[in-house]
Amino acid sequence: MTPTRHRRRLFSLTGLLVLLATLLVPAPAIALGNDYPWPQANMNQLSPLRFYYRNCTDYAAWTLNQQLGGTTTDIRFNWSSIQVNNSGHAKDWRQGAINRGKPVDDTPRRGAVAWWGANYGGGYGHVAMVAEVRDGGNTVVVHEYNRSYTGVFGARTLTRSNGWPEAFLHIADLRNPDVSGDGRADLVIVATGPTGSGRTEAHVLDAATGYSTWYAHWATAAGYSGADSDRHLVGDVNGDGRADLVIVGTGPTGSGRTEAHVLDGATGYSTWLAHWATAAGYGNSADRFVLGDVNGDGRADLVIVGTGPTGSGRTEAHVLDAATGYSTWLAHWATAAGYGDSTLRYAM
Repeated sequence: MTPTRHRRRLFSLTGLLVLLATLLVPAPAIALGNDYPWPQANMNQLSPLRFYYRNCTDYAAWTLNQQLGGTTTDIRFNWSSIQVNNSGHAKDWRQGAINRGKPVDDTPRRGAVAWWGANYGGGYGHVAMVAEVRDGGNTVVVHEYNRSYTGVFGARTLTRSNGWPEAFLHIADLRNPDVSGDGRADLVIVATGPTGSGRTEAHVLDAATGYSTWYAHWATAAGYSGADSDRHLVGDVNGDGRADLVIVGTGPTGSGRTEAHVLDGATGYSTWLAHWATAAGYGNSADRFVLGDVNGDGRADLVIVGTGPTGSGRTEAHVLDAATGYSTWLAHWATAAGYGDSTLRYAM
């Protein structure tokens, strides 16, 4: 790709660049940090999560409970969710995650559990929560409780050469649309054609450098995709933590339905993840399309926003479930918003 061609492409894609920048702003995630609800509780008593108050395990369990949509009265993660042979000590959490089919590896992600075994914590091990991933995955900030046996909150910055956890447990990671896998929302410029490669291209600016450097330039598996009926969205469709590229064909299509053609973020968009005929009929000029995890299962659902006119007299959101390949509806909602117009944009 010559510099001249590259500059020409960027100027021709100004509108698409603004659209994707809007789509890639991370939705507010459940905040990590010092929001543990029982900071003054007796450390010799069990919390509602069935760990001892103000221990590292209770703080981690509380954070995972939140990330799974739980509250103090609606418990979605507790001792039973991780225990091994009736032990919920931190040293046993790694095996507990493995036993439940949760990924365990050396790759940090925001919202993952940082784990240390029996060589730490006086033989009981230690767990903390990954709050931030930096330097391409070589530095993490962890939030934790009771590291110094005082039952209080703390935060530390760890590197692979200083204090690095023995493993990361991926139980309920917080996900952003993320191409590089470092937990930051990268900016993807999609060149729909014509291009130097003869394919739809994806040019990725690295969030870790404030979009000041390129992370990748990829010729995708897709041919040109610049038809007026095509829409380009970025989101984690298969739940692997990488931002997939979804080309939505709003019609006409071969199936007679709105179609979703998904390029796999894990392969740099060089392979197709899926070709789906959705449950939706053809879209119209008033429809807007966005991706976001509506039901909290870690997959990017496809939301068709009806800006009006609609049957309800409001802006409507019609949600296709990613877990079923967009073949079933998750919800049909009349929103609190009135009709939109052509100046409005929609993001999740």
